[in-house]
Amino acid sequence: AVYGRSGEACPRCGAEVESFVLRGRSTHWCPGCQR
Repeated sequence: AVYGRSGEACPRCGAEVESFVLRGRSTHWCPGCQR
């Protein structure tokens, strides 16, 4: 899980975890794992 790890390295692949806010809720994802 990468929630709350924005800016940190993904524990699975090492890519930087990204986040944004959509309708008042924050979303976190790894661009390396989720293509």
